[in-house]
Amino acid sequence: MNVKTVLLATDFSDCSEVAARYAMSLARDAGARLHVVHVIESSSHGSGGLVDMNDSLLKQMLDELVAEEPNIQHESHLLVGDPTNEILHYVKDNQINIAVVGTHGRSGMSRLLTGSVAEALLRRAPCPVLTVKSTESITEGVS
Repeated sequence: MNVKTVLLATDFSDCSEVAARYAMSLARDAGARLHVVHVIESSSHGSGGLVDMNDSLLKQMLDELVAEEPNIQHESHLLVGDPTNEILHYVKDNQINIAVVGTHGRSGMSRLLTGSVAEALLRRAPCPVLTVKSTESITEGVS
């Protein structure tokens, strides 16, 4: 597989930070462009689509995720809407080759009530999806 684009979808959680390391490693090793996205749920912010620069703090947080890898070409975007749908649209519109997303590892009632963006991406994305669960052993093993 010729990887030219890697997507990191983040919610700024601990597992997203671990997923960021995987995404950066993939992008660096493949010489690929890294796309970093965060979705603001539309119920907590205006209408859908790209957000204007009034959300500069979130944009700065996105950029800081990849700051430790200055040689990786990247771009970051804030999106508004349903996280799964916005990420799927972004993947399709930007011809993403592989998506990386952290998973909280919820099960049972918690997952039933909140749903799982990672699971939905696994089922519906047109590209491979790497899900990363945050654990100490994974964190220590990523370089």
